[in-house]
Amino acid sequence: MNAKLLLAIGALAALAWLLTHTGCAHPIANLLALAAYTIAGSLLLLPDALTWFTTSLKSLGDDDNE
Repeated sequence: MNAKLLLAIGALAALAWLLTHTGCAHPIANLLALAAYTIAGSLLLLPDALTWFTTSLKSLGDDDNE
């Protein structure tokens, strides 16, 4: 399977756990689900964030040279 698909499934499963009543009853499992959700979300968004930062920094540098 594709790595992004697995990360997305993991993030959705962790979010589903956090939003259920069962998740409220188990604080340690909630902490693990929150960590999994944060890590999976960060890994999914990191390539897009790097692209956005690169284009934003290039546009800022172009304004300084004029």
